[in-house]
Amino acid sequence: MTQKTARLSLRITPEDKCSISQKAKDVRLSVADWLIRAALDREILPPRSVWDSQSINQLSRIGNNLNQLAHAANMGLLVDDAALRDIALELRALRGQLDDL
Repeated sequence: MTQKTARLSLRITPEDKCSISQKAKDVRLSVADWLIRAALDREILPPRSVWDSQSINQLSRIGNNLNQLAHAANMGLLVDDAALRDIALELRALRGQLDDL
């Protein structure tokens, strides 16, 4: 990563400073990082919400359970119907939560 050694100084109105600070805060960036990205036409992505992280973790757990059942089925073992139903219910519930976003 290139070291940042050059400095840039500018004067702006208090209102502009407040607006820029708020925009940087909204996307969880420092003012300097936000200004650099904005000035260089780089993408400024909104932060992932806590909900996204929770949904991803829940989907990951469901995927792990499903993978274990698929592995057992591929080995010729009996797969518990109740476990499959539970996974289907969890997926439906997660989809309903995501649809509500």
